[in-house]
Amino acid sequence: MWRLPCGRDGGAGEDMKKSTIVSRLILTLSAVIFLAMASGVLAWWMDRGVQKREAESFRWQVRLLVSVQEMQTGILLLHDAVRGVLLDAGSQSEKEQITQAEEMLASATRRAERLAQGDALLKLREWTRYDEEVFRALERQVVSISATNLPAAKQMYVEQYLPARAKQDASIGRLLSVVAAETEAGMQHSGEVAWVVVVILVVILLVCSGAAKLLVSSINRPLAQLRTAMERLRQGHRTMAYPRGE
Repeated sequence: MWRLPCGRDGGAGEDMKKSTIVSRLILTLSAVIFLAMASGVLAWWMDRGVQKREAESFRWQVRLLVSVQEMQTGILLLHDAVRGVLLDAGSQSEKEQITQAEEMLASATRRAERLAQGDALLKLREWTRYDEEVFRALERQVVSISATNLPAAKQMYVEQYLPARAKQDASIGRLLSVVAAETEAGMQHSGEVAWVVVVILVVILLVCSGAAKLLVSSINRPLAQLRTAMERLRQGHRTMAYPRGE
């Protein structure tokens, strides 16, 4: 502490106090504006990044879900065509329908393989392995035998094809359930990320408020000291204590 002589109007000490207060007011306003702008830019950047990632993830999940549903449709068309062959072994249209259903199923399966990950990919590979090794072989045998021995083809259809079809339907059903669950989980995750962004923004606002409070407090202290000094001057004191560093 050092003592600054003052005249009746406060002299150099009062001018120095006023200069310090003005500079701190400018500093406070600048800091608050900077923090507010930084918070806004950060919030915009985070929200934009989250929305972009979540939109891409959701589109990916929807494409996978659509592909699996197309696989399921292709399987149903294939089953109907095989049954049609047994009802009319000489029908060329039913055999063409089998070819179209197989092409649709193969196309949807390839798309699903490109999109599937994790549990969905495991279920898809399980279904593909059973389809290639068991079900498709039975389908070709039934169609082939129906051309020369229709009763034998019908017997194979009932005893072997239908049980294999039930396993295939169950497998594609499990795959569809996994994909639907992952899509729903992705939507829930999007909501959770949005809450995280809100929490971060609240924290930033609290930090800004705390910083502003500290800066305002640093201005209020010299103001209070200045009022005390002025009161002492009015009471006849010609010297006052001036805090070093203020």
